[in-house]
Amino acid sequence: MNGEKGDNKTAVAIAGLESTKIQSLDGTTLKERYQGLVNDVSVAAAAKNDAEATLVVKETLAAQRESLSGVSLDEEAINLMKYQRAFQGASRLIAAVNELMDSIMELV
Repeated sequence: MNGEKGDNKTAVAIAGLESTKIQSLDGTTLKERYQGLVNDVSVAAAAKNDAEATLVVKETLAAQRESLSGVSLDEEAINLMKYQRAFQGASRLIAAVNELMDSIMELV
């Protein structure tokens, strides 16, 4: 039954290639080469995931630091207007007290 219909020698030979060392693959088998490739892809994917996670942590920490120590121009402008109004109010109070003192001094 060599080469005839129903002969499984070719299929058995192909299946045997899995464990046959191949010189062009540096003396490794197809199975070993495939396992090495799967391992390399897994390591690369894990490294990429770790790098992405590290980048997210870095960006989150930078945003937190900026929110704690950063200067908001809008906030500073609002504070400046509050201080300006407080100064104007204090100036009016001092002017009123000064006017009262002048009136009192005229009466004396």
